[in-house]
Amino acid sequence: MKSQRTKGVIALAILAWVFATMGVFARYLGTEFELFEQTYLRIGLAFLIGSAIFFKFINWKKYFSISKKDIYILVFRTICLYLGVALITEGLLNTNYANASLIAVLPIMPLMAYFLLGERLQRKTVGFILFGFFGVALLSLDGLSFSSFGYGELMAFISLIFFDLSYIARKWHSDYLNNYETAVFMFGIGSFFLFATSIMLGEGLPTGSQFLSWTIFLALLGGAVFNVINLVLTNYGFQHVKASVASNILTIEAVFALGYGLFLFKEIPVFYEILGGIIILCSVYFVNKIENSA
Repeated sequence: MKSQRTKGVIALAILAWVFATMGVFARYLGTEFELFEQTYLRIGLAFLIGSAIFFKFINWKKYFSISKKDIYILVFRTICLYLGVALITEGLLNTNYANASLIAVLPIMPLMAYFLLGERLQRKTVGFILFGFFGVALLSLDGLSFSSFGYGELMAFISLIFFDLSYIARKWHSDYLNNYETAVFMFGIGSFFLFATSIMLGEGLPTGSQFLSWTIFLALLGGAVFNVINLVLTNYGFQHVKASVASNILTIEAVFALGYGLFLFKEIPVFYEILGGIIILCSVYFVNKIENSA
């Protein structure tokens, strides 16, 4: 239904803003917690918050009657998603932000959608998707440095593969669980997976003193809430919009990041950054216009 698709597009546009915002929490918490430590704390808290907020929309008995196929796919999606989170963070720590950001939006998902889902796109759509990537490249131009492709760039690229696999896999599992039930299930599996990984890497356990600061507590709470919003919007958006089109919509994240730089950090964008933002918005508009009329 077109109305559902329109809602899916709106959900993905909001999701792009959520993506642009979540990095703020991760960076702040990185001063107090290890990588997987802060991630499992945020996701574990997201599990509790999601369970409470969506309690009336969740039929807890359904978790005991999920098909094996759905369980496998949901576990696969969860592992891919949070490996992607860890790897992009590792990439950002080992290369400059512009390199990692540009690699993170390479238009790999349309290829995955073609080979794994059989999605077909019109030539005009493909052209506008590439046009949007050019816009992101303009936004990253000032900090780009590809004299060598190193460890950080590799981590960013591998994270992109895992993220895209997690999004693509949304098309594979059934709708037996609604989007709220799916999100809570993935939070539960994800927090356990991240906790186990943290212990295996020797990160240790958080101490009480780490939670004495109100700013740290609020950052954890904010990160958890945004993770809840993130996963619910992801499940809904990729349910109703072609994966390749959805990935194009998510490039708006770069425009939101530009806005944050201007309003929070007084970073005045230069001409080619403004041009890049306009190109991204035009790309998203025309891709959706073409696909909606198809």
